[in-house]
Amino acid sequence: MKAKYLVLLLGLCIGCGNGGGGSSTSTSIIPKEAPAKTISVVDDSPAIVQNGFVFDPTRISDMIPIWQSQLNEVAKAWGGNYKCNIHEGGTGDYQMIFTTTNSVSGCGPACHTVSDNGQPVGLVNPSEGIASGNDPLLEAAHEIDELCVDPTVDHTIENKLVEIVDPVVCWTYCEGQEIVPGKPEQDCTGDNRVPDFVFPSYYDPNGKPPYDFMNLLTKPGSHC
Repeated sequence: MKAKYLVLLLGLCIGCGNGGGGSSTSTSIIPKEAPAKTISVVDDSPAIVQNGFVFDPTRISDMIPIWQSQLNEVAKAWGGNYKCNIHEGGTGDYQMIFTTTNSVSGCGPACHTVSDNGQPVGLVNPSEGIASGNDPLLEAAHEIDELCVDPTVDHTIENKLVEIVDPVVCWTYCEGQEIVPGKPEQDCTGDNRVPDFVFPSYYDPNGKPPYDFMNLLTKPGSHC
């Protein structure tokens, strides 16, 4: 008897998920990922020889695939809504500009912000970067990563601004090479150095490791 009642109940529930209509086919709603944003790289800076360091703008073309590869890693860590495709020249949803002048107060050698026309932009001043002892192309990678995840500089988690490179700015790895565990500055075999970046778990007080791509951080909210 129990088996008969069970069959009857199962029969009555066919179509329960679609409002009792005639079809027994259920439709699941899968949230769509946001389309990938595009980042155009604009070079308005000449070649610079300063403090024994040479900034050659032609290196930018060589770095595009390196930056794209890291952006793919950022999207994998942060989710499909943070996909960015980078290209040299032309237009894009966001811009990464190498410039000789920074018109943004407090920008320093590099920053990302929103322009007067509402477009998210990253700015790198190679001369200022070299003067501060930094590689302008590494600074560009820093701003590109943060531009992708927080383009309008107002993305917060747990009341913390989501700047994914800042907490681990002193650590770098070599895109395309295996990471040597526990080594804050990896030995690169080519022009492929990029900055470490944090994962969403970094912003969760109860988050589980890893907290950053290089797996060097030992707890959420910490820094190098």
